[in-house]
Amino acid sequence: MAQYERCSTNAGCACLHIADSISVGICSYLSSITVCSQLVKCDTYNRCYAPNHECTYHPKCQSTPLCFPVSSFNRALCPLIA
Repeated sequence: MAQYERCSTNAGCACLHIADSISVGICSYLSSITVCSQLVKCDTYNRCYAPNHECTYHPKCQSTPLCFPVSSFNRALCPLIA
């Protein structure tokens, strides 16, 4: 699935590629609440230390991987397209 491709029946959700794995992504809600300036860079091993964060590519914010919040209700908020 392409970066930012629609992955859910919720139009606010899109695919973010997992760092170090271009062929794997997460379907997550890209809201205006999560602004680029609030996202933290992943460490040198592409890890995030904040709970419920994944190291993802988000080129609209920055060219290097960022820790993106992925809440536990993500599947309820972003039901996958069947």
